[in-house]
Amino acid sequence: MSKSSLTTVQKIILKEFYACMPCAMAYKWSEDNRQLAYAILSLLTQIYHEPEALAYCWQVIETAACVQTAEDVSIAGSMKRNYSEDAQTAIDLKSDMLLTYKINILKAFDYDLLREDVKDLAARGVIHACKLWAYMNWTGPERPDDRQVALRYWEMLAVHGDEAAMRALAFAYHALENAEQAQLWDNTRRLCESNQTLLQPLMMLRDAREDKRALELAEIVMCIRSRTATKETVFIDQYMAQYALYSKDTIATKLQKLAAESNFYLVLFNERMSAQKNVIGFNQAM
Repeated sequence: MSKSSLTTVQKIILKEFYACMPCAMAYKWSEDNRQLAYAILSLLTQIYHEPEALAYCWQVIETAACVQTAEDVSIAGSMKRNYSEDAQTAIDLKSDMLLTYKINILKAFDYDLLREDVKDLAARGVIHACKLWAYMNWTGPERPDDRQVALRYWEMLAVHGDEAAMRALAFAYHALENAEQAQLWDNTRRLCESNQTLLQPLMMLRDAREDKRALELAEIVMCIRSRTATKETVFIDQYMAQYALYSKDTIATKLQKLAAESNFYLVLFNERMSAQKNVIGFNQAM
């Protein structure tokens, strides 16, 4: 087995790619499925500032196409094949998804049906579907608001602590020439990383260079992370995300509610009932 040529960042790209693909994995690996997968991989290499890695990462993914069902995982594991270390990395990442979601029967690829499946699951807050729905809306806009849909889903994932979503937001806002929002999410991601590395409260990280809004947003992200740390869930709480992102409450009030409240649909409902104007809602911009 040859030595790995993939860098750490490229392995993270592959991990994120497979993390968003369970819905697509339920369909046969056809030319149309390849086009979707290639578009998403291309976007991921741009988000992670690794566009030159696209060709090699795609080659590795194509090699991993030999494993398409959970049953294939067992067969591949029992057979001695001369896969490269990089191909085995991709196969392992893909196998985790196939086994986790018990994908054993493949359907003929149909983009319209896949889109509806992903849309429905994303609306329920299923994490892998939220990821894919955001990538699909960004890479294949069919309506003027498609990219806004991608932004909203990335924001909900990001406020739950998803690093890839934070990176996607920095990339997307930069592409939309909104430097302020791009910097906000980039700074927020860096603050969250510092918090995890240094294991100390975010407020202790403040210095003159730090963005106050990013610091407050990072506090919210870490609060939600601590709330969900002991829960193994495949869902995000979309109402909690909407409250965290769009409510006009102060940071102190937000943190108190995020730590204590259990039903954020009711929190949002009560805000709407008490507000004189400016209804808080999913389609309202930040």
